[in-house]
Amino acid sequence: GSPHIRTKNLPAPHLLARPAVAAEQASDSLMFDSTNMTVLFQHRNGVVARTLGGALPRMWVLGFNTVQDTGVDTNRLPRARYSREQLKLFPIAAASLERAITEQNVALVGSVATFSARMSEEANENPLHKPKFPDLIRIKEETGSVGLVVAHSGTVAGLLFDPAVPDLAARMDAAANAITSLG
Repeated sequence: GSPHIRTKNLPAPHLLARPAVAAEQASDSLMFDSTNMTVLFQHRNGVVARTLGGALPRMWVLGFNTVQDTGVDTNRLPRARYSREQLKLFPIAAASLERAITEQNVALVGSVATFSARMSEEANENPLHKPKFPDLIRIKEETGSVGLVVAHSGTVAGLLFDPAVPDLAARMDAAANAITSLG
């Protein structure tokens, strides 16, 4: 994680979360210091569901927008609806993420991220399906990315890479070129 910047005039992160969600209908968890902990954040409620003991392992993220237009008004979109079967799998994913943090296992983080991305794609009534999702999975596999991460309330996505691989720059360049060629 990056160093946490805090000024004396800002309220504690948990006091910022709910107003951020109230204003935007959803928020990420960037207001929380991730240098020593990882939070499972309910992005539509502004609540930390669970704190995991430790930071995510270091990794590289090749981020990109999955749409070319000027954006999507996510405030007007209905929420994705997960099936009961899908909802039963989320605690298993959280436990796997906790293990990945304990072990500092980048590959396991990537597996959890990809699982989450797949669940988002398969959710009923999800208006934010990522265009060309199967192509993104293919690029992940072909370039040796450990995982695909997607915004569940927006249009951005990213490929996760283990910084320990010797040909990291070449893999990331290949992924960037493949994503660019998708349009």
